[in-house]
Order: sequence, then structure tokens, then C-alpha cells
Amino acid sequence: MPRILVIDDEEMVRAAIALIIRSRGWTVEEAKDGLEGLTKARNNPPDAIVCDLNMPVMDGFQVIEAIRQDPALKTTPFIVITGQTAHRNEARALAQGADAVLLKPFSNSALIGVVQAHLKA
Repeated sequence: MPRILVIDDEEMVRAAIALIIRSRGWTVEEAKDGLEGLTKARNNPPDAIVCDLNMPVMDGFQVIEAIRQDPALKTTPFIVITGQTAHRNEARALAQGADAVLLKPFSNSALIGVVQAHLKA
């Protein structure tokens, strides 16, 4: 069963994403900011990471950078979720190593589809 790490500082958004992922039968671990998410990923590497960009303590761009520099995590699928519609943020996230960017609001099926598409076989 895939284990997905969801990193988002907005509790309601994080809980909604976790609920969508759990509805697929996958296991979810949650983190309230980038630093907590990075720590959880390093302690127990997930099968994929879903991460917001705009967060306190450590933003999503910093998380991507740290994940891609960590030998144990560098190939972990990383899906960015953001309400920031600026194309430069999407391009920057992809350039830093994100596998996909999903703009808020998104449908349940879009979230499941992008995560499933990036899970390792």
C-alpha cells in the first residue's frame, strides 16, 4: 500500500487532501510545514510527497531542494499543490525537481490521478 506524505500549513486543506488520498486506500502521513515534512520524510521515506509551496518555517521550494539533495529521497515523486497561479512559480518548482504541479482548486480525481501517475511501479 503506497504511503503518501502531505505537507501543507493549512489544516483544513491538509485534512481534505489526506481524506481524498485515504479514499483510494493509500496510507497518509501529514506535516504542518516544510521542516516537519522534511523530517518525517527522512525518518520514514514515503512513496510520494504532496506539498504546498507557500508555508512558514520552510516553503515548498526549500523542501523540493532538500529532498532532491538527499540520496535516500531524491527519486521520491514530488507533487506540488499551490494556489499561486503565476507560471513562474510552476516553472520554478518543476526546474527544482518537482514531478508535477497541481493548481488549487483541483478535483479529487485530478489529485488521485497525478499521484498515481507518479508512484513507482
